[in-house]
Formats: sequence, C-alpha cells, structure tokens
Amino acid sequence: MNTEKNRASWAKVVHDIDHAPAHAAFNRLKTMVSPILHRAILAQFDCLFEADGYFNHIKFFPPNSEGSRKGPRVTLELRAPIDPHLYISLCDWDIQYQSPAQCIPVMPDAAFPTFTRYLQHLWEETVPEPIPDALRRKENYVP
Repeated sequence: MNTEKNRASWAKVVHDIDHAPAHAAFNRLKTMVSPILHRAILAQFDCLFEADGYFNHIKFFPPNSEGSRKGPRVTLELRAPIDPHLYISLCDWDIQYQSPAQCIPVMPDAAFPTFTRYLQHLWEETVPEPIPDALRRKENYVP
C-alpha cells in the first residue's frame, strides 16, 4: 500500500475544494463535503484509500489500485443544488453514467457513519486483509 501517494491524493482533493473560487457549486462542496474529508483524514482514512475529485464527485479507490480507475470505488456526490442530500455509493462505475449498485442519500451532517461503512465494504471487496482499526473505531459511527 502506498500510504504517501494516498495521503497526497487526499491533500490535493481537500486543497482543491477548500481553495476553490467563490461559486455556488464550489461553495456546496466546501460546506457539505469538506468537513467529511477533514474528519476522514483525522480518522486516518487517507492512509488507506486513494482519493480523486471530479466536479461534484469525490471518489475513493482501494489500496494498490495502482492508478486504475476501473473496479469498485466509493463515491460522494452532490446532485442538483436544490437537493440537500449527499449521495454515497459503492459501485464499479461512475454513478453519473449509471445507477449504482449501492447508493444512499444522506444529510451531510449525518454522512460520516455511512461513508465509513461504505469504505469498509470497499476494503472487504478488494483487500485480502482484515479491516484496519482506523475503519472500526466507534467514533466513526457517530454523526
């Protein structure tokens, strides 16, 4: 697992969101997604998964994906500006193109436990090792 590469990918995504120009779409990412990313970094998820951002989608790939964007990933997605939900999915494709295998709308302030569970499922599907303690901590399941 390339921990430094994973951390750098998260740092780039967070920097891009937190330093984006003032615009309604970027402001939504700053207020709805950035707090989740910062909390995930504190929980050390950035050591475990690679992150990538694309407009209103933040994608998380399993360790050792070696730059491949194929296969399972967890995605955080913001949809229409009037929709207050954050959508979390676990699927093998980008959710803007097809209905995901698993997708759930959650309010951003309650999203972290669901995000943690989806990352656990991603780990179970892609890594032949036990789920790391960072993904099992009780505080990860408190909104």
